[in-house]
Amino acid sequence: MNDQIKNVRFVRGELKRVIKPVAGLFAKAGGGMDRQMMYGAPFLELEQDKTSGFSFGRAEQDGYVGYVETASLAQAGSVTHKVIRLNTHIYPQANMKTVPLMTLPLGACLDVTQIEGGFAELVTGGFVPEQAIALTNANAADPVAVAELFLGTAYLWGGDSYQGIDCSGLVQAALGACGKSCSRDSAMQQAEVGTEFGDNVALQRGDLVFWKGHVGIMADADRILHANAYHMRVTCEHLEKVSARILKTEGLEIACRRRP
Repeated sequence: MNDQIKNVRFVRGELKRVIKPVAGLFAKAGGGMDRQMMYGAPFLELEQDKTSGFSFGRAEQDGYVGYVETASLAQAGSVTHKVIRLNTHIYPQANMKTVPLMTLPLGACLDVTQIEGGFAELVTGGFVPEQAIALTNANAADPVAVAELFLGTAYLWGGDSYQGIDCSGLVQAALGACGKSCSRDSAMQQAEVGTEFGDNVALQRGDLVFWKGHVGIMADADRILHANAYHMRVTCEHLEKVSARILKTEGLEIACRRRP
């Protein structure tokens, strides 16, 4: 047997869930953020570093590997519902006039014990407005409508939530809310999502348009929704204008069009 293989240490890992509204996933402990995980997201903890306060493991949603703050994780429990609004609050009581305990992002996963009087009571404590949640197996019908929820949201490299989002995070959030599998990186999305088509086919609502390192989702045949560093927020612009700007500033033409 190869000595390198003999010396490899395999660990089974422990399934945990995120307990902060939004938790960053980092390439290395204390390094730059690669992406974010939402409240209730499953994370397979493979190793815990008590010195740095970070845990290494895998985000089960899409297989992304990295480090997350150990304090952001807890033992995994069941989930029954997910947040379908851009954000919503957990209240200490079934009363919207009380001071919220925390603000949850779109896609946060919850374990609900009962729904009564317009509020869902959580196993972990607190109450969430009934209108803001749906069963975990309920999917949105239109990814563009989901992406439009983020209009005006600040651009954030590695961001995936109302706190800040980047181009591929916006696409993943939009398709994921509709039950469509989608990688986190734009290069992987360009290689994997849907079917590629040429510029001889007219664009339509929901199509993805890629440049090297950038992606957006078409609101209609002419306008594109994208999180971009030019405006430092999520905008909806005419594709022709965006294409001309990217060509001028970065020397890049459209690389690919795909239909999810």
